Amino acid sequence: GLTLPQAYRHVLLPNAYRIMIPPLTSEMLNMVKNSAVASTIGLIELSAQASKLLDYSGYAYESFLAITIAYVIINIVVMRLMKLVEKKTRLPGTFG
Repeated sequence: GLTLPQAYRHVLLPNAYRIMIPPLTSEMLNMVKNSAVASTIGLIELSAQASKLLDYSGYAYESFLAITIAYVIINIVVMRLMKLVEKKTRLPGTFG
């Protein structure tokens, strides 16, 4: 007894939203990781900056370690947030 817009609003779109969340999580993580891969194009610039930092302070290793840890933390935060969204929107009776 629903009109077409009501059927979309109350039945189809909520189910589609719940089904599309897990692939969206995957795509979001791929985007974060691929942007990091794209930034390796500037490896020569990073190496030059690391040598300047080494000349200035002698702590080049620690700066690269901090950048690596920050990258891992960003990925963990994104994964946890998307897991929360997936859990809240999970359809009953489905795995995920």
